[in-house]
Amino acid sequence: MSKRSGKSQVYLADATQPYAHIVTNFPQAHSLSYLSLSGDDKNLLLNVENDVYLVPTSALAFEAPLSALAPEQRIYGAGNPIIALDWLTGTHIGITEVQDGVPRLRVLSINGSDTRSLSRRWGFGLRDVENPRYVYLIEQHSHKLYRLDGLHLEKKQLDYAPYLEDMQIWLPEGFYHVKIDNGVVYCIFWLIM
Repeated sequence: MSKRSGKSQVYLADATQPYAHIVTNFPQAHSLSYLSLSGDDKNLLLNVENDVYLVPTSALAFEAPLSALAPEQRIYGAGNPIIALDWLTGTHIGITEVQDGVPRLRVLSINGSDTRSLSRRWGFGLRDVENPRYVYLIEQHSHKLYRLDGLHLEKKQLDYAPYLEDMQIWLPEGFYHVKIDNGVVYCIFWLIM
C-alpha cells in the first residue's frame, strides 16, 4: 500500500522485477491500513476504514486497476479500530480490533459461517506462511507467543488451552506489525524509555 499517487492505493510487486505496479485506482481517498495475502495467493484481505474486504487477486491487474470495492466483497465491519489482520488458515482469518483500549482477537471464516471472539486472553493471531499448518496466538497481557495446530482452530472451539504449545517468546512492550516467516518472528516496536 502506498500514497505515492496522492491517495492510498494497492500496488503489486514481483521480487524478480524492479518495479511495483498499481492495481487499484480508487478515485476517492480511502484509509487503507492492513492487508494480508492468502497462502495460495488467490485472495487479499484489505482493511478499509475498519471494514475488511476479501478481494480475489485475479481482480487486481495493472492493465485494469480496480476502482471500487463491491459491497459483496465486504466480509466484516468493525465498530472499533482494527489494528491487525492476518490469515490463520485457508478458510479463517484473525482480526484484532481495539475495544475500550484493549486489543481483542476475533476469528471468522471467509464465507461468514463462523464468527467468534476468542477469550480476552488473546490479543493477536497470525500464521507462518512457510509453515501454514500452525496458527500463532499472542497473549494479551504478557505478549507471550503460543502455537496451535490450525485444525483445532477450525473446530469452532473457544478454549484451546489443551492444544497450545508455549513458544517461550515474549514480544516487547509496544510491539506492532508482527509477522512470522519460516519460524522467525519479526515485529516493529516503540522503544519506551
